[in-house]
Amino acid sequence: MIGRPPEHDANRSDPGTRFLVAIEFAHLGPIQIDGFVSSAERRFDLTLRSTLGFDEEIKTGAREKFSAAMLAGGFKGKLVFHITNPFPVQNPDGLPRVPVVGLKDWLGKSD
Repeated sequence: MIGRPPEHDANRSDPGTRFLVAIEFAHLGPIQIDGFVSSAERRFDLTLRSTLGFDEEIKTGAREKFSAAMLAGGFKGKLVFHITNPFPVQNPDGLPRVPVVGLKDWLGKSD
């Protein structure tokens, strides 16, 4: 996961935060999650990118969950799906990558 502090904009009290998560799944291939959240504007925009595409069942389920979460949290926003190779955003500004701990490691379990 990489993130960047928001650029300062004197006209906005909360410029929001952008984040980028890259994950590789065995069946879905590489996925990039590109998000922007602003608590002051109560806005959350999310772009899901794939090199292989998303089947309709996945997109429908994601849209339903995203809409329910927006409604429950009082946020507005959009969910967008893109098929692209290579991903348009690689590592902006050379920010450090944060290693993702495996679920078993996180739970303190071993095989």
